[in-house]
Amino acid sequence: MISKVSIKDFRGLNVQADLKRINVVVGKNGTGKTSFLETIFLSSLFYSKYTESEIDALTLYTLNSRGNAFSSYLTIENAEVSMWDDNEELKVIYKREDPYTLNVLYPEKPIATLTLEPFKIPYAGGISTPSYTLHVKLKQKELTQRVFPVYLSTRFDSLDIPEKIISYARYKGIKSNFEILQDEYGSYTLHYVIDNKGIPAYLVGRGVLKEELIKDSLSYASLVLIDEIEDSLHPNIVIRVLKSMKESSAQVIFTTHSNEVIRLMTDIFGDEEANIISLYGGRDYKIYYKPSLFKDFEKPLSWVGYI
Repeated sequence: MISKVSIKDFRGLNVQADLKRINVVVGKNGTGKTSFLETIFLSSLFYSKYTESEIDALTLYTLNSRGNAFSSYLTIENAEVSMWDDNEELKVIYKREDPYTLNVLYPEKPIATLTLEPFKIPYAGGISTPSYTLHVKLKQKELTQRVFPVYLSTRFDSLDIPEKIISYARYKGIKSNFEILQDEYGSYTLHYVIDNKGIPAYLVGRGVLKEELIKDSLSYASLVLIDEIEDSLHPNIVIRVLKSMKESSAQVIFTTHSNEVIRLMTDIFGDEEANIISLYGGRDYKIYYKPSLFKDFEKPLSWVGYI
């Protein structure tokens, strides 16, 4: 379990935070909550069991969660990230070589290179415009393989992230109504199976899929990061998800904008296992809160009757 993280200059974020098994990150928009999750996830990929192709795909997914992977990539300049797992420091240094190349080091040994490769998109009339694709090339993979992270951004259903998570869970013996089936065009895609009939996952509802992905991630990952946990989830499903976290052994870090989510988690987690971190942006970055402080914080604002 990661007990502490130190982030220096990752998208301007400067944070030193002590972590518990369950960690809730709060703060106004623009204070760095999503960057906090992305920093930990991207850095932990280099200490994970993921293959080079998986790291490549997961890096693109993470950067694309802001809507534009290219712009998101360009915001990463020189930065240092350290995580402590059982007192072992897992350090990643990002060094910008040029606009197209970002080197990843530990501490001076090259781990990987993130590069932008240009290609052209043709338009009518013979006009074309340049675009870019991101690739990760590992130079040193066998660091420690201490972390097995999963990140669910607000675009958790993009690319093939659901298929990856559900496939890992199936390997661990976890079963559900979601299966990867062949569609009418011969492609293997995610379906929701009910009454022996497969329905494309996108027709079922994002909340149903998100609950499944969180549950599956908790079954095999050592670290689960979730951006805006309440997004797409009915309040009763939020309760089920939090209880699933309680029953699992995975470490969890999630962000929220909801006072009700905070109130819910204080009823489920005690001070010894959970932590609330408030980010303020810049260098005035955080205040820790114990969950017990929020027991009578505020009555539900909108989800009337769910407690």
